[in-house]
Amino acid sequence: MNKDVSQQNMQSTTLISRRFIKDNLRKKGGVQNVQVTDDMLKMVNSARNRYKIDIDSKKLDKSRQDEQVKMKMEEEEVDTWRKKAKTLESDIELLIQEADAASEEAKNKNNMLLVTKSNASRHRANEKKEMVSVAKDEFAQKILKLKN
Repeated sequence: MNKDVSQQNMQSTTLISRRFIKDNLRKKGGVQNVQVTDDMLKMVNSARNRYKIDIDSKKLDKSRQDEQVKMKMEEEEVDTWRKKAKTLESDIELLIQEADAASEEAKNKNNMLLVTKSNASRHRANEKKEMVSVAKDEFAQKILKLKN
């Protein structure tokens, strides 16, 4: 059972190294008959340091990747805000044109219903202007966040 579990959880180089060590220990007659030398200790320390450096490098790479993904998402969000503001501004322009046209027609025809339509269009345009203002503020905050 232990062999099966260890084989599934270990990389092949680790497994091969462990078997190599086990075979050599058997040849020497057990752990008691193995002399631990300074060179052995240096090799172990060196291997541990290389392992630690490798782990730290992988953590750094992962944090950089996470940061890049986060940055890309924020840039996409800023693009979304730009598109939203642009759409709102074009809507405002159309509403103002519609209001002006209705106002001019009301003036020519003396029709109060068209004045009401004109006022409603201007009111909607003002609401959209507020939405643009809010979107621009959020956009500015996102840009500041990206710069930091």
